[in-house]
Formats: sequence, structure tokens, C-alpha cells
Amino acid sequence: MEWQEHEWQQAGTRWDGVKGHIGRDVKRWLREFAESTESAVEEATV
Repeated sequence: MEWQEHEWQQAGTRWDGVKGHIGRDVKRWLREFAESTESAVEEATV
């Protein structure tokens, strides 16, 4: 199967959207977990 140029672009756009949602969910979960255990919260970019 060969992908056309526009299909690669659409796949990249979709992946960026999914990656953004996952990143926000993970950050929220980590923040809530830290607060529930009274741990210090530090934010970093990976």
C-alpha cells in the first residue's frame, strides 16, 4: 500500500491531536496523584 502526500499530512495532523490529548491526560493524572499523596509537583517538558 502506498500513501499519497495528503494522506501523510492528515495522519500527522491526527497524531498531533492524539498526542496532545494523551499529554494533557497524563499531566492531569500525575498532578492529581501528587496532590493525593501530598507530593511536590514539578512540571517538565519531555
